[in-house]
Amino acid sequence: MRGESEISRARARRGRGRGATEARVRVDFAVIGSGIAGLSYALDAAEVGEVAIVTKARAFEAATTYAQGGISAVVDTLDSVDEHVRDTCVAGGFLCDENAVRVMVEDSKAAVETLIERGTRFTRDDADGRLHLAREGGHSRHRIVHADDMTGKEIERALLEAAKANPRITFYEYHFAMELLKTRDGERCAGALVVDEARGKTIAFVASSTVLACGGAGHLFPSTTNPVVSTGDGIAMATRAGVAVANMEFMQFHPTALYTGEGGAAKLNQNENAFLITEAVRGHGGRLYNAEGERFMARYDEREELAPRDVVARSIDSEMKRTRAPCVFLDITHVDGEEIRRNFPGVAAELDRRGLDMTKQRIPVVPAAHYMCGGVSTNENGETSLRGLFACGEVAYTGVHGANRLASNSLLEGIVFARRAHDSWERDTRREIQRTMWNAAGIVRTTAEMEVALLKLRELATACEERLSVTKGYTMQLAEVMNLLDAGELMLRCALMRKESRGLHYTLDYPEAVDDEKKPTFIADGATRPSLTRRPAPAPR
Repeated sequence: MRGESEISRARARRGRGRGATEARVRVDFAVIGSGIAGLSYALDAAEVGEVAIVTKARAFEAATTYAQGGISAVVDTLDSVDEHVRDTCVAGGFLCDENAVRVMVEDSKAAVETLIERGTRFTRDDADGRLHLAREGGHSRHRIVHADDMTGKEIERALLEAAKANPRITFYEYHFAMELLKTRDGERCAGALVVDEARGKTIAFVASSTVLACGGAGHLFPSTTNPVVSTGDGIAMATRAGVAVANMEFMQFHPTALYTGEGGAAKLNQNENAFLITEAVRGHGGRLYNAEGERFMARYDEREELAPRDVVARSIDSEMKRTRAPCVFLDITHVDGEEIRRNFPGVAAELDRRGLDMTKQRIPVVPAAHYMCGGVSTNENGETSLRGLFACGEVAYTGVHGANRLASNSLLEGIVFARRAHDSWERDTRREIQRTMWNAAGIVRTTAEMEVALLKLRELATACEERLSVTKGYTMQLAEVMNLLDAGELMLRCALMRKESRGLHYTLDYPEAVDDEKKPTFIADGATRPSLTRRPAPAPR
């Protein structure tokens, strides 16, 4: 195939420089992936610049689409941030970064509200119209906001419609991101090398900010709930670019994927993914039985079917091996049939297609590869170890999941850290200014350090100018950063002009006060950079 040969040629060209590409697309933000994390980032970023969403299949073919259960959030007055944090850390084997978990949980209500504002229609109680809250394994409270049992599909629909309606967002479907691009000095991500699969050509997407939001690597395993696009692309690209990764040993196997082997449910497609039976079925009273008809979870954990996923998956695996059976069974037939179909219309319809009625029959289930808890290492703002490169969603390791993901924290993590990643460019640059100024213009100074710092500030200023030159308007945060750069440059220039130490200015190169230097320093050569008033007005927010 032409696309495959072009991919091979792109791999062979790796490291040969920019001249090997056939085309170039220049944008403010390059987003690789089109699930909840990528779309959320794109919608926020589009408020201030042009966004390209690069996705290697149709845009909706993301893991988000297949997420059934819901999005965990502290919205009930009986719930609390502390309880959600505790549940997450317990499920994560106490390997979670508690600060990251708290950041996520504290933003959970706002994240849900943002999804609603962007058109997501969650299930509500008939009586009072409030959000209906389900409960899943590992949660001490009912805190799962959901859209029946097709939450991910509904979120993907709403975000895709919002993104496609935004004139600043351009979708590049069937475009496969091959490699990350770096600046010539190798210190910053400059975009990504992408193969246009339909036309068989290579395109360099050059961007001020590049975002990996391309999911996990479920297809490392023979049975997975992940879509076919989940082949570890973002992690592999990041690793080849020298970016740090973490906790890759923690792969979550969902306990209850539909068993379609011999004696199981009908298989509709030989190449189909494992169909997920949402955790919410167990949260609604579903019980697990082995092939001998025994309800077994009490032997493994006092929480029984509501234990965390790693516990339930190992318990099922143990029972399958003990009884030499290919599966176990999930039974919810003791619940009223109409209630089952009302709460799980998507699961019920899919099982009906396969000749299985969940209101009357047990569901054959087995564990399947589901969610990767490690990935590209980031801080709480989605920043990776390579400047200009961000990661969010399943591709990222934020520290939230620890050794095991708590049910329905994945959609929440995707939107919370995508929003934080969008806001972090200015924060990152501000911190870099602060580090530079403290090291060179702090309490004790040297000429060499100040000269290096001056060059560093000018590099940062150039980056800001490039960012501003291609946006449709500046933000207050970006304007503040540019003002800090102007003030920092002026401070360093004045300090370099003074060839003595006096009062607050102390330099090791001129440690004594000098009478000839006892005069003010003046700079009157005009603004260091063009005035912000000559730029476009701020974009409406």
